[in-house]
Amino acid sequence: MSDPMIQCEQLTRTFRTRQGTVTGLNEVDLGVSAGSFTCIRGPSGCGKTTLLLTLGGMLRPSAGRVRLGGRDVYALSSGGRARLRAEQIGFVFQMFHLVPYLSVLDNVLLAATETAGEEAGARAKSLLEELGLGPRLTHRPAQLSAGERQRTALARALLNRPAVVLADEPTGNLDPDNAREVFQHLDGYRRAGGTVLVVTHGDTALEFADRELRMKAGRILETQ
Repeated sequence: MSDPMIQCEQLTRTFRTRQGTVTGLNEVDLGVSAGSFTCIRGPSGCGKTTLLLTLGGMLRPSAGRVRLGGRDVYALSSGGRARLRAEQIGFVFQMFHLVPYLSVLDNVLLAATETAGEEAGARAKSLLEELGLGPRLTHRPAQLSAGERQRTALARALLNRPAVVLADEPTGNLDPDNAREVFQHLDGYRRAGGTVLVVTHGDTALEFADRELRMKAGRILETQ
């Protein structure tokens, strides 16, 4: 695989618990091509979320290296990693993580970088229109359905035109129709040149993914 967008080498992450040391990631090697839609599947507790957070610069590995667009993520300062996340990575989570007292539009604008200026507002409105949320701009999360909340979170993730979207069980709280709609939008982002990496224990994403990885006990077992 030449010039992958994401590359990790011998990625290991251990956690200390009262019962002893637990290995979340066990010498994972992985390359993700730019413009691809990769689905990582496996049972709960297999290390999928730990891998995603480590790839996204949010959880320092115990050993190994992560590169994003050729940059060594954990060689950067904490401020440098924060800028990298803001400018290059869009995160989508199962629990939405919307601010309850902010409107849909303001929740999306939370992701705007300092240099975005007035463009951020126009892009946020455009994304929300594309996602069918034009009539909901002033609504708060409690006034939205679960599908609408996740689409709001997706708009927030896409606001800065990131190179990569990392999605952690993004449809775990959605019914099948809303789940498929979220993956359709992620596929549209990928078709426009973005890179998508989804972790899930379900199979809905497989309709859209061009690559499937399986994890068990902190290891990638097979690639399809």
